[in-house]
Amino acid sequence: MLEIKPVTIEDLPIIEKLGKLIWNHNFISLISQEQIDYMFARGYTYEAMKKEIESNKVSYIKLLDIKELIGFGAYGATNNTGEIQVYKLYIHPDHQYKGLVNNLLQYIENQAAQSHYKYLTLSVNKNNKAAISSYLKYGFAIEKSLVIDIGNGFVMDDYLMKKPVSR
Repeated sequence: MLEIKPVTIEDLPIIEKLGKLIWNHNFISLISQEQIDYMFARGYTYEAMKKEIESNKVSYIKLLDIKELIGFGAYGATNNTGEIQVYKLYIHPDHQYKGLVNNLLQYIENQAAQSHYKYLTLSVNKNNKAAISSYLKYGFAIEKSLVIDIGNGFVMDDYLMKKPVSR
């Protein structure tokens, strides 16, 4: 049985471990190992996620299947009025391609609707065809192309995708 719960500080070591597994599995065909390591260190370590949670600007959720952690997500308000940014959406490689990311998206969208937000946004690597396809099916549309210098000689070459929040 699937269940979505808020992530606590105590959950972060296992979230970090799952994140590392997913990043090294999913992104090696899209970006270099050096960029994976750099980006992971900036946003997916225990300390980085703890800082985000403690800021009260980013909410983390976990997807459990009979108490087993199989995915997680993170989201928060943007500087654009009425928008919630989906920062992280990850499913364990053994559970991918089963539509489970939709469970996380639906939870986030419900939270956005309850708080009267109008849009969900997210960024996705332009070469991540499977994720783009999934987001399009969920109702997102490509809003614009982004190339963001993230330091250390790396860029994020993404699409910004957006969808209206269902009420």
